[in-house]
Amino acid sequence: MPDFLGGKRQIGDLSVQSLCAFKYDYKNLPMMYGNWSLLKYDRKHHIGLAAGHDDSDTCALFKAERPAVPVPDADLSQSSTGRGLRIGSAYARVLSIYGPPVKRGRHFVTSYSATVPGVSVTVPRRTVELPERITLVIDDGRVSSILIYINESGLS
Repeated sequence: MPDFLGGKRQIGDLSVQSLCAFKYDYKNLPMMYGNWSLLKYDRKHHIGLAAGHDDSDTCALFKAERPAVPVPDADLSQSSTGRGLRIGSAYARVLSIYGPPVKRGRHFVTSYSATVPGVSVTVPRRTVELPERITLVIDDGRVSSILIYINESGLS
């Protein structure tokens, strides 16, 4: 079953991740790692929010030290996926939401896949299933990063 950061929001025929779907002034936001924009940073809780720019709907929420560039401040401590997963959630919560396989260790990455229904932009319109990848970083039994990637290249 698909999941979204901030829950799902409909824009036209697309279901997008509402946490990264707001109208940001991307030209004035810092770019990182090529095609990512740092949208907001929670200075109190040390949490960043970033969006990718390619043929995808990509949104990431993560623990991070204060960036060296100016970025809008926001309280991101209560931001979550549509299913209630947030930074600091216990790994047991991850398993209750997404299921196994169970991994062990102080630091590891795990991922889950799903499909998101969509409607093509070409005529005739057709229903498509877009691949989704949910990637989580777990540190000391707690979620420290959530990245949700929905490949939208199948919409054309």
